[in-house]
Amino acid sequence: MRGDAVLRERMRTVGERMRGAGVRMHSAAELILRAVGSRWTTALILLWLGLGSAWIALTARMGMVFDEEWHLDSIAVHAQHALPWFPTEAAQEGVGATSRSSSYLYHYLLSFPDRWMADAGAAEFDRVIVLRLLTVAMHVGAVLCMIGAVRAAGVSGTVANLAGVAYAALPVTPFLAAQVNYDSAMLLLVAACGWVAVRQFAGGATWLGVLGAVALGLAAVLTKFHAAPIVLVLLAFVALAVIRGRALPARPARRPGMIALAALALVTLVLVALCVERFVLNIVEYGSPSPDCAAVLNELRCSTYGVWERNREADAAFADLPLSLSTMTQFFFDEWVPRLMVYLQAVWYWFAPPVVSTFVSVAIPIAVISVIAIAAVVWPTAPRLRELLPIVLSSVLYLAILFWHNFGDWRAFGAPLGVQGRYLLPAVVPITALAMHGAADSVRRARIGAPLLALTAIAMLLIATQGGAAAFIISAQPGWYQPGGPLEGLTDNVRQVVDVFVGAVAVPSI
Repeated sequence: MRGDAVLRERMRTVGERMRGAGVRMHSAAELILRAVGSRWTTALILLWLGLGSAWIALTARMGMVFDEEWHLDSIAVHAQHALPWFPTEAAQEGVGATSRSSSYLYHYLLSFPDRWMADAGAAEFDRVIVLRLLTVAMHVGAVLCMIGAVRAAGVSGTVANLAGVAYAALPVTPFLAAQVNYDSAMLLLVAACGWVAVRQFAGGATWLGVLGAVALGLAAVLTKFHAAPIVLVLLAFVALAVIRGRALPARPARRPGMIALAALALVTLVLVALCVERFVLNIVEYGSPSPDCAAVLNELRCSTYGVWERNREADAAFADLPLSLSTMTQFFFDEWVPRLMVYLQAVWYWFAPPVVSTFVSVAIPIAVISVIAIAAVVWPTAPRLRELLPIVLSSVLYLAILFWHNFGDWRAFGAPLGVQGRYLLPAVVPITALAMHGAADSVRRARIGAPLLALTAIAMLLIATQGGAAAFIISAQPGWYQPGGPLEGLTDNVRQVVDVFVGAVAVPSI
């Protein structure tokens, strides 16, 4: 009997130790999750993206892919004019019909620092560096707004930050952020509009919020016309917030708020006038809010614009494919999905052999498929779904229109000329946050939920170190760097450091 009592006591002791270990494990897991979801981690994500993008901006040669030369030339055209509208007779060869472009705000605004630096005698690459760094700041601001929008919907800080990490770890993200391009400005304005729209829809409409969402949305569409579907959905949810309140939105009660409201109303009126000048007049005169170059100029002048001439030649040489389910399916599986997966890793110039991180090359297609599948399963029962609807539905509509546009070009030209992974970026954080939020809610109910979530968070952070700007650094060849750049002597040293913890693999060239 005594032996049985001793055995029971030992078993009780072991059980208590195991329970204690389980409690400590759960406490450590919760601590990790709180740390990952903290504002400090958000700041580190932004710093990581900003520094990596700035490195590329300071070292990479001018005329990077994604049409940086076209953006620089468009800025130069606007630098010749005090106002963003000018006669079609004005010089704009090589860039298309800039005088009636529906996506001009970024080019016009950045023409001011460019012209000021040119007047001061700054060298060309120095001017490009300044414009690039301004664009980097815009992209970092965009990620801050994306994370803020998810948090405003009531999603945990951990999920919001991990969705931001997933976005920043895509090799294409810092590469795009480091170039002179209007995508970064559009992403900033769309994300800020989404943040405001979520706050209005979740917490009730205010005049500052309504006018802010409208102003940001209009500015986004003037920056890049492709933002229109996202903006329309976001503003529709803002309108629903107003209707649901059954009264006019609340006005600021104090004088500073009234002054801010008046200033915001003035900015909104100016943006409305700019939209009328550009979109309404384009429809009246050319029959489209975003007219074809040849409708504004003539074919001879438009032929100097490489993209327009390429499309014209491809269209003339190819008979349109039929519109059918089989052709759509063929395009989706054979062209659209594979090219998007590869271009999310795009850190190279067109003439360079593509080399990317081994982990990232494997993780991207798995992550994209997993996120879409999980989001499709969890969305009906996901907590905070109502608050997430503005940014999730706007992303879904945007992706649907993107596919339809790419499919139409493929049918017309016989080649997927406009399929680019960077065009997925507006939808990455909302869809990822929905999938992770719904999955995390289910996992937390399990006994080992918190430790499993903590391990997942740690794994994501470790994999993220293989992407971001590190993917560019391990891929870069001597010809990728600008001769005489400010950090020219450090590129080899940085490459050696990054090579220690990032493995590389070649991927098929497209």
